[in-house]
Amino acid sequence: MSKSTANRFARILLATDGSPGSQHAAEVAASVARVFDSEVTILSAIPSISAMAAPLEGEYYSHLINKADDNADMAASVFKTAGVAVSEKEVPQGRASVVQTILEYAAQEKTDLIVMGTRGLGGFRRAVLGSVSSGVAEHASCATLVVRPGKKGKREGIGRILVAIDGSENGQRALETAVGLAKGLKAELRITHVVFVPTLFWSMGVPGAA
Repeated sequence: MSKSTANRFARILLATDGSPGSQHAAEVAASVARVFDSEVTILSAIPSISAMAAPLEGEYYSHLINKADDNADMAASVFKTAGVAVSEKEVPQGRASVVQTILEYAAQEKTDLIVMGTRGLGGFRRAVLGSVSSGVAEHASCATLVVRPGKKGKREGIGRILVAIDGSENGQRALETAVGLAKGLKAELRITHVVFVPTLFWSMGVPGAA
């Protein structure tokens, strides 16, 4: 493996909330870290306290900190089982949103890859609570790997990668990242470029629409 490829994911940040999805993401992160000999940090961010909880802030916040510590330890156990050392376990105690906390920490530590799970919220719950994984993926300055819940009993790994390109500069960066992952993990890589042709073009017989 070339030096440039090996260093592509030198720093990995696993963001966890203790959910099954986060534990699943830890398994995937461990498989990537093992191959690329990555430095791993586990971050268990604490959600901001709402105005309704203000009267109980001290007791409630203490509970959140203890829970976040437990979540970080749970994720660390996954890496230990995979034979991957964890460099740091962070439980930020600021009052920013979880998304902001993850983004700021990743930028500050010059993270190369953020790995996180998804709680699979849908409908009303997603609208009210929002999606941390979507927020991080949309605004992160580095690559972000969002891991969906896997099948029970299935050993985690990445065997097939699909990268969608559009000819843009960022699309090229996505391709290079996917190539780096595929080479390191010995995964199958597929590339797709989707072209949208409005129905109106077909109905008018516009030359070149085909």
